[in-house]
Amino acid sequence: MNNVLHRRRHPAQRPLPLLLSLAIAMTVSGQALAGDVCETNGDGSGAPAAPSQNALACGAASEATGTSSTAIGDNAIARGDGSVAHGALTLASGQGSIAVGGAIDRDGDGVLDDRTQATGLFATAIGSAAAAAGDGSVAIGDASNAFADDSIAIGDGSLAVATGGIAIGSGSFSNSAGNVSIGDGAQSTGNLGIAIGESAAANGNSSIAIGVNSRTDGDFSTALGNFSVAGATNSTAVGNSAVASGDGSVAHGSLSVASGNASIAMGGAFDRNGDGTLTDDERTRATGLFGTAIGSGAQATGVVATSNGWLATASADRTTSLGGNSDATQQGATAVGSFSQSTGEGSTAIGGRTVVGTSNFTTVASGRFSTALGSGAQALGNNATSNGWLANAALDRTTSIGGNSDALAVNSTAVGAFAQATADNSVALGQASVADRANTVSVGAVGVERQVTNVADGTQGTDAANIRQVQAGDAQTLSQANAYTDARFTEVTGLADDFNAFSSDVNARIASQGSRIDRVGALSAAMIGMAASAGAVEEGNTRIGLAVGNYNGKDAVSVGLQQRIGKRAAVTFGGAFSGSERSSTLGVGIGF
Repeated sequence: MNNVLHRRRHPAQRPLPLLLSLAIAMTVSGQALAGDVCETNGDGSGAPAAPSQNALACGAASEATGTSSTAIGDNAIARGDGSVAHGALTLASGQGSIAVGGAIDRDGDGVLDDRTQATGLFATAIGSAAAAAGDGSVAIGDASNAFADDSIAIGDGSLAVATGGIAIGSGSFSNSAGNVSIGDGAQSTGNLGIAIGESAAANGNSSIAIGVNSRTDGDFSTALGNFSVAGATNSTAVGNSAVASGDGSVAHGSLSVASGNASIAMGGAFDRNGDGTLTDDERTRATGLFGTAIGSGAQATGVVATSNGWLATASADRTTSLGGNSDATQQGATAVGSFSQSTGEGSTAIGGRTVVGTSNFTTVASGRFSTALGSGAQALGNNATSNGWLANAALDRTTSIGGNSDALAVNSTAVGAFAQATADNSVALGQASVADRANTVSVGAVGVERQVTNVADGTQGTDAANIRQVQAGDAQTLSQANAYTDARFTEVTGLADDFNAFSSDVNARIASQGSRIDRVGALSAAMIGMAASAGAVEEGNTRIGLAVGNYNGKDAVSVGLQQRIGKRAAVTFGGAFSGSERSSTLGVGIGF
């Protein structure tokens, strides 16, 4: 059907309109035109034949066989009741049909083989080789064809082949029930499709293509705009050269592209570098599944990616970029604010660009799972957090909170405007505080020291202590020290008393021992004196000796008995006494 050939004719060469033809037919009313013969009701003579009641046939070999039919033109045939055939080789065979036009030599062999014909009931065919075959059909234009009931084909070479189909425009085509094609070369090939515009094509069922070279390929799709394309089911493309190729996708704006299923691209193209050409990254594009790109040149190329703003880019899965020229380039990243950049996996950058002097500072979260909040904030390390104007968390696991704060060492934390933590694991708390030693907490800086107030009493060994707790601890320590000292003093005093008693006892014992020694000395002296005195007696066998001794002030008395036993033996008994001390002796003497 698409290959129907046609030839445009100058308006001066086209058949007269239907009303003019009817007027001519009524004027002749049975009379022959110059050089022609007309027949009415079969009563005239000549080639024309009009055997039916109120019929009119004018022209060589013309026929008007239907009641009240009219055939005007050589070989014109009006067979249906009330039909009109006007023009050479025209045919109106359906009841109430109208055929106005003529035949054409389509193949150039000198034979007029394509005739204007209206064969359906109440069909109308106007134009050379026009054909209206369906009941109630209309074909207007050279080589136009309305084959199905209630179909309409208007325009040279137009074709409507299904019931209720409409093709309007040169070369337009409608081949399914209820289709509408309007425009030169317009085609509606799907059921209930509408194609409006030169070369517009509605190929999907219930689809609409409006605009020059617009096209719908998917069912229930819509393309509005010159060269727009809705290529998938339920897709919508609106704007010059807009393309919606994903199922359920929407492309709205000149050169916009929505190629991912359920994707949305809304915005026109933007010539970023001003070179006069538009590349893919300068068009608004949503190419990922469920992607959304809104704004001139916005890009959403990842799955479930969202970009909103001029040249905003969400290029990885589950990314979000909101703001002009913002970028979210790694999986799960979020960038909010003009020129903000979230380039680390799972990172978040919220804030725009700030100008300091002649320099521009952009909010950037480049580390994995990093967060930058505030105009010009930077979170460059993995798991880093910066919050505040120009806040900077430069390394892994750093935290910078406050305008112009800096956390510049691993695991460092800076809280407060202009606070700086420059050593590993350090913490700077407060405006302009500096922590420059590792594993320390600073609440000020040299010359700008601060007190830490409202500190609760510590309960664990590593807890900080407040002044109250320190003073209480000092008092307790002093009390314990005093008690300890007192106890030790009492103990020492007791020991001194014990020592004194011991000393006295020792002294007493020493004194007593000295006295005993003195008495022993006295006893010895007395015993010696007693023995000497007894031995000095020459006569008698029994001798008694008595002596008194003294030693170092102590006195002793000694008494002894010496008994001779013969001339060669003697026994001596003696004792000495000095106070409580006693001494005795027994001696035996034998002579040889």
